[in-house]
Amino acid sequence: MNRNGTPTVSLALTLELSASTREKLARRAADAGKGMAELASDLIEKAVEWPQAAENSLAAKGSLDGWESFVGMMRDVAANLPPGHALDDSRERIYEDRGE
Repeated sequence: MNRNGTPTVSLALTLELSASTREKLARRAADAGKGMAELASDLIEKAVEWPQAAENSLAAKGSLDGWESFVGMMRDVAANLPPGHALDDSRERIYEDRGE
């Protein structure tokens, strides 16, 4: 069963990744305390659900339900960031390459 309690099935896949992507996946998995296969499974599950979630969010556009759905998706994304992840969203950083 996955983290949502949904029954799962095993599926063997061969993925072609660049060395850089493989290293990033390994590091992210280690930071999350997971194996690479477990993290990859989690990411694939989210990727498959994302279009449906986005479609549902657009259908509810302008309503409180749509906003709550969006916030819920963003919380899910944030909950899976590696420990210590920091985002520099300062105005200076955003515009630093624009020569302004």
